[in-house]
Amino acid sequence: MPFNTLLLTCLHPGTSFGEVHNRVSVQQKSDETILFFVTDDRSNSVSTLRSDLKMGGAVCDLVIFYAQGNKKTLCLVELKGSDLEQAVEQIINTYQHLQRTLKQPHRRLIGWKAYIQISGSIPKELKELQKSLHNIFGKHNYAITRDDREFANFIRN
Repeated sequence: MPFNTLLLTCLHPGTSFGEVHNRVSVQQKSDETILFFVTDDRSNSVSTLRSDLKMGGAVCDLVIFYAQGNKKTLCLVELKGSDLEQAVEQIINTYQHLQRTLKQPHRRLIGWKAYIQISGSIPKELKELQKSLHNIFGKHNYAITRDDREFANFIRN
C-alpha cells in the first residue's frame, strides 16, 4: 500500500514546504486533516519510496493528503523555477504510478489535483501543458501559478 510507504518514509512535519524560489503552505482548520509528504527529496528515503512503489523517472516534490468530512483529495505538487514542461511530466509520472499502485475500490474514493508553482517566465506552450493536466485531472483540479497565496484556496475547493 503506498500510504504505508508515504507515512513511513516521506511524512513532513507541518503544513508548509519550500524550495529555493517557491513555497506552499496552508493553515489547517479544526475540521481538516492535511498531511505533506516530501516525495522528491534527494535523501535515502526517496530511493526507498521509489523502489517500494516501483517508481521510475522523475516524481513531483510533494503529495499532499487533504480531508474534510467525506472529501478526500491527493494533491500532487511541483515547485519549479522555469521548466514548466518538466514539471508537468513529473506530476503526470507520479500520478500514473500512484494510480497503478492503489487498489481499484480506493481510487474511486479519492479526488486528485495537481498544483505547479513556478518562479520563472510562463512558456508559450502553456495552453498545451494545461490541456495535458486538464485531460487527467479535469476542470478546476489543476493550477499553474506564481502566487503561493493561492494554494490554500486551491486545495480546499
